[in-house]
Amino acid sequence: MTMNTKAKVILLESKDGQLWSHKGRKLYYNQANFNDPEDEVRYDIYLITDEKIKEGNWVLTKDTKRPFKITSEEAVIKETSLGSKKIVATTDELEVERYYPEFTVDKSPWIKYKPKPTEEWIEYYVEEYNKGNIIEDVLVEYEEEYIEPVGIHSNRGYFKKQLKVNPDNTVNIKTTKEKYNVELQDWQIKILRNYFGENDNTQLSHWAFKVFDESLKQ
Repeated sequence: MTMNTKAKVILLESKDGQLWSHKGRKLYYNQANFNDPEDEVRYDIYLITDEKIKEGNWVLTKDTKRPFKITSEEAVIKETSLGSKKIVATTDELEVERYYPEFTVDKSPWIKYKPKPTEEWIEYYVEEYNKGNIIEDVLVEYEEEYIEPVGIHSNRGYFKKQLKVNPDNTVNIKTTKEKYNVELQDWQIKILRNYFGENDNTQLSHWAFKVFDESLKQ
């Protein structure tokens, strides 16, 4: 079963960022800078959540706003108390795991990175950013996996919630409005139709989305 979890979108300056602009003006992605490389500012996108921080997680520190990898239980306690947030996806190449295969000729490591947003979503983010619509809140797709009971003294399994990662190491993202648009259609049918009448869809939609827009401002 899949579900959506709220996440914050943070755009930070980054030395080798995947996005860039000319000193904070129009944002670009997947485009070379042929004009003035000295004038460019590089950025990366970070999606953070309120999930519990664990050892091995990457977090965005509240004070420095820089990515930091949790490597000890002491760091878990410290960063949790400081209000650091777990990074679930990013355009930054944050290494999660490094493995050296035993039987390889060149001894090169296998490296696992943090998942990133899809190309389509990054391009959508850039497009909206350049319109002046800064996306700050999104919904990231998660899934529940049933864990079978382990051991002879356990007869109950449980469901584990985890980030849904696609085969290309990307995650599925929706804007908050996309989610509520679907929910409001159901809300319109079940609650407001009796008030506005069966055929008055114009009034129905007007009031439903007015309520939705106000809820986003809170």
